[in-house]
Amino acid sequence: MGRRTKLLILFFAVLILAVLSRPILDLIPYKYATGNTSADHLSPERVKVISPDRIVKLINPQPSATVLDLGAGYGLFTFPLARMVGGSGKVFATDVEPQVISYLNEQARKEGLTNVTPVMVKSFGFDQFYSQHTFDIILASDVLPDIVMLEGFARKLRPSLKRDTGRLWITVTRADPDFTDLEFKEPVNLSETLRIPKVQSSIGPKFRKVTRQVSDAPAPNSPANLVELMVEDANRLLEDPTLWPEAQSKKWPLSPRNRYLLQGLSDLLERRGVFKKTAGTLDEESKLALRILNRFIIMDLLGLKLWGKAVVFTDLTEKDARHQVHKFETPISSEAIISLFRGAGYELVKEHNTTPYCYIFEFKSTTL
Repeated sequence: MGRRTKLLILFFAVLILAVLSRPILDLIPYKYATGNTSADHLSPERVKVISPDRIVKLINPQPSATVLDLGAGYGLFTFPLARMVGGSGKVFATDVEPQVISYLNEQARKEGLTNVTPVMVKSFGFDQFYSQHTFDIILASDVLPDIVMLEGFARKLRPSLKRDTGRLWITVTRADPDFTDLEFKEPVNLSETLRIPKVQSSIGPKFRKVTRQVSDAPAPNSPANLVELMVEDANRLLEDPTLWPEAQSKKWPLSPRNRYLLQGLSDLLERRGVFKKTAGTLDEESKLALRILNRFIIMDLLGLKLWGKAVVFTDLTEKDARHQVHKFETPISSEAIISLFRGAGYELVKEHNTTPYCYIFEFKSTTL
């Protein structure tokens, strides 16, 4: 065996070891079987929950600004941004999918927005397109988990952000948000919802007596009062470790639509011994998985569909659910995001609380 051959074998052996030293799911960009259409990304439910217009108003791009919508998808933020910066501004919308780029081009033509430039970038690593421009605003919405070697990518992106005045905005849709009145306005009649046999035989007794009394009261009833009580009760149950075991032992009538996701989450929590603990004693990662599991139980039994449709967690295949549970097992926390971008040369300007369904971070560039 020649020296060159030995070196090649050694090189590939080191490469394989490097790959195997990290979870393979973290190294390969994953494509979900469902949820990757324009109808999913731009659904009325998603628009209502994420509130792109409200976030764009918060970002407040000035007329003539140059904006990068990094990982734009089907333009949830691209087109509101383009309307804000006007004809003298520019919005570059990058994505890795050819069909997405085609959609953005066609939609920009339909809306008469000549200031939108869709750009196809490579799916792995830092694309040179980013280093060829300087941006007033960079928006990265719900793309952090899809970027391999995130800190290195962020570090390379930093020179593309204007010093001092430039802003990097990161938005992350929360996987475990509290319930809000927005979701409980879905059912036609909350009182009737609480009275149906499916609810009364399962989660109904978990609600407080005052909630049940209000729901049983004869008309005219105060819908606002009932909504408020239901939201409080549902949020109280989000961190209840007994909810899933009781649902299993008493065979609550849960829909099979989300069985793979629920089973994956319950297996994860079982391995961690969460169901043997009490509320208030859980670590943050276990609490996240428990809140997601309980949220789906509550939504299923009460017929709440808004949030599930908005984040496209529903009807996942077994493979998709397994990958999603892996992401929940090692979530990117708010503190981790701030720390990572500081390490990459950014300074946190502010963490905004504009919407209960998203984390929103505003960064500026610093000198390393």
